[in-house]
Amino acid sequence: FEISPDRIKVILNGVDHNKFRVSDKTKIELRNRHSLSKESIIFLQVGKLGREKNHISILRSIKNMNEKMKKRLIYLIVGEGKEKKNILKFIGDNNLQNQVVLTGFLFGDSLIDMYHLSDYFILPSTSEGLPLVFLEAMAAGLPIITFKDLEGVKDLYNSETMVLISKREEEDIINTMEQANNREWDYKKIKEISKSYSWEKVCKEYN
Repeated sequence: FEISPDRIKVILNGVDHNKFRVSDKTKIELRNRHSLSKESIIFLQVGKLGREKNHISILRSIKNMNEKMKKRLIYLIVGEGKEKKNILKFIGDNNLQNQVVLTGFLFGDSLIDMYHLSDYFILPSTSEGLPLVFLEAMAAGLPIITFKDLEGVKDLYNSETMVLISKREEEDIINTMEQANNREWDYKKIKEISKSYSWEKVCKEYN
């Protein structure tokens, strides 16, 4: 439209931090309530179960992961959609019943609990705008694992909140998941950074 870039300001989405206030239940209490092991490493994905959300790439990676990591890992999938049948078939065909939990559609406190009991947020989508789930994960203090080429990443990327998968290949997914798990994360810092995307700040930018 021949508009000079210096006249364009990008205003990102916001997140309601009050919803992600510190839970009155500990991570262990939340896991016990949902029958999830306190020893597990939980990677959370939230969203509709559609082909573009690319759950299958994570399932394939878990299948071929080293046994030490695989034994402790849980891939927690929140959502409903047309891809559910294929996801369940892959789980059954590859004996991943101990590694994958599908919760169905959740909202409100039930959804917030999933963020608070998890260790990492993972999003392997083939296409996105600016994922609100990134902001929710950060507000809950969760490190994010996603692909470097995913739309929206460049607007939100911070080395203290994200680790990026450089290529859309199984080996790279596995290596990045292991790398994230072996890293020391400052969860309070992640929550603090997420405040840059509070609705209060976003509204001020619009005004």
